Amino acid sequence: MVGRDDKVIGVDLGATTTKLAVVSASGQLKSDIKVVTTVEDPKEFMKNLKTTIKELLDNKVRAIGLGIPSWDGERQVIGHSPNMPKYEGLAVGKLLEEEFKELKIIVDNDANVAADGERQFGGWEDGTIVVYTLGTGIGGGVILFIKEQKRCIKWQGDKFRGAELGHVSIPVPHGRGSRFCGCGHIDCLEAHASATAVREEGKKMVLMALARGKRSLILDKVKSDESLKSKLITREPKELVEYIEPLHVNQSAQEGDEIAIQLEDQTAEALAYGLRNAAQIFDPSIIVLVGAMRKWESMVQKAEFIYRNLLGVVPAVKIGVSKLENSGILGSAGMAFSVLA
Repeated sequence: MVGRDDKVIGVDLGATTTKLAVVSASGQLKSDIKVVTTVEDPKEFMKNLKTTIKELLDNKVRAIGLGIPSWDGERQVIGHSPNMPKYEGLAVGKLLEEEFKELKIIVDNDANVAADGERQFGGWEDGTIVVYTLGTGIGGGVILFIKEQKRCIKWQGDKFRGAELGHVSIPVPHGRGSRFCGCGHIDCLEAHASATAVREEGKKMVLMALARGKRSLILDKVKSDESLKSKLITREPKELVEYIEPLHVNQSAQEGDEIAIQLEDQTAEALAYGLRNAAQIFDPSIIVLVGAMRKWESMVQKAEFIYRNLLGVVPAVKIGVSKLENSGILGSAGMAFSVLA
């Protein structure tokens, strides 16, 4: 049973950073959000994660929930991971169980966890929810609503590896060539609509423009980014292109930069086909976008416009943008409370 004062730790493990916090049963954060860099060495990462968890522990914390990309729920390890290849085979849950024997530990795919966070805390109407996590990669989570029983089921697949919606093939966006995905396949949604795709295509397009004697505003946005000042050395174009982020493209597109607008259009077109795939397969009540790239407002608006003008058997469904800043943490926490109930 869950007591009124019981708390859990929710962990949102990402390819770049991992965020965690103490959460109450009502979904309120009861600590500051701690950030652990997802470093290249898994052993160093696990050491840092354990240290941070210890900093958050008190006698009211009873469980830890974790959302992890590419999670193989059958073997309870990180599986084939396009964005975290050195973490493949890492049994995160088991390692934490060995360290924190008094706590219950539960792990699931990060997008499944985010979807459950949206179901519990997102404020959406009852119904099937499909979630796309838009970040370094693209994950998919599905919460099926069983109308006859008025209950929700988190869809995971027979071997707990389902809902990899970022690795469904899409048409190549206009003006762009085919791209290999980190999973090894060609022209996945993730290969064209993720932050990784924006970075790589942005770098290529800006350098090609420079070779023709044309400079993009994207470089100016990188150069003026306060968070990068300590990293930049030469501040020359060849260095600046290595730090291109979707935020810089977004800012430049708002100011009319042609390259940024083209990148925005291509990303939106790719995402639109992802939305269409989810609608045609699941006929959900809503498709919710979570992750940092959901804040790229003009790109999301373009994607929804394109999607609504694509033909399909299932009529266009509602597109929502998450209002939760920490759906991964909250979903992980909700999952942790479920094992206490």
